[in-house]
Amino acid sequence: MDVKDSFQNVEKPGPGGKSTRKRVGGPALQESPTNRQPVSSIQVEKALLHRIAKGEFKKGDQLPTCRVFSQQTGVNKNTVSKAYRSLEEQGYLQTLAGKGTFVIYEPFTSDSTPAIKTFNETINQAVWQAKAAGMSREQVVEVFNNSLQTHYDHTKVRAMLLECNAKEAQLFADELGSAAGIEVHPVVMTEFVTDVNFYLQHYDLISVTLNHLSEVEDIIKPYDQEVKVIGVNTAVMPDSLLQIARLPKASKTGVVCTYSTTVAQMLGTVQAYNHSLALTACLDSDEEELSQLIENVDWIVATQTSYEKVSRMAGQKPVIAVEFKIDQQSQVFFTKKVNSANYRLPDSVSKTRVLS
Repeated sequence: MDVKDSFQNVEKPGPGGKSTRKRVGGPALQESPTNRQPVSSIQVEKALLHRIAKGEFKKGDQLPTCRVFSQQTGVNKNTVSKAYRSLEEQGYLQTLAGKGTFVIYEPFTSDSTPAIKTFNETINQAVWQAKAAGMSREQVVEVFNNSLQTHYDHTKVRAMLLECNAKEAQLFADELGSAAGIEVHPVVMTEFVTDVNFYLQHYDLISVTLNHLSEVEDIIKPYDQEVKVIGVNTAVMPDSLLQIARLPKASKTGVVCTYSTTVAQMLGTVQAYNHSLALTACLDSDEEELSQLIENVDWIVATQTSYEKVSRMAGQKPVIAVEFKIDQQSQVFFTKKVNSANYRLPDSVSKTRVLS
């Protein structure tokens, strides 16, 4: 059961923690005997992140207590508590004793904190002094690069990004690496499971999208290795969301994915931004079902990995490519973990297999 859109029963507390009776929308998030599996903490996290990203839970909004959340949705109270703790650790929420749990997330910008504002002012002053002293642009860049190497390159964090396909693994690894100032190696899940022990021995930090977090934690549980696993949240690019939101009302729309783990997430995203659409979904590996879907719909929404194949088969029928990226808060959280960890591996560790 996908729960990104599943908060019809969750009400925002009003002043003093009392319910405002305001509902957030979407099908109800409930556990029942008919469900194949109980709702997991990861699913609750994803659902909350989705609402925060859409602005339905804004910075400063109070969330229901774990008990009230559980009563409204039927999700186990301990599951809700685990999701709250995880989101608090990632910097999305803050719990104040005696007051409740609040959203503290805001989009990250280059001047979003006093410390960064001070840094920007210091850099501008330093550059002005360098110019006044007659230094060339090249000399200033060299000094700056030397300083970066002194303060950033001392750490030997060996980090990897796990994803189910090579294209997005490379994309997400580049995003995290750029944010943290380190090299993050992309690894595909099929490669990881063939030699788990190798990767656990050669990396000390594993980042993985929330879709695969529980799976990865279960895989590494039998191994006695101290490896930090960090879940990162992915968000659909705004251009893709805008195209989905502009689709004609009640259009027959097909959703095509490469991996079954992505189908529920895609359906929830499309429905969230255009709830009037009549949706059907399939995997691009089933060409017969895909051909039938293409024939029966007016529009097609395809993941980045399936877009090329779907476009080729769709002919003149319009296809919207949905692209994902690591959200800003996850990038900031990952960077903080890298900077605070100060992991060190022996210089003799071979990179041959890791980089092959």
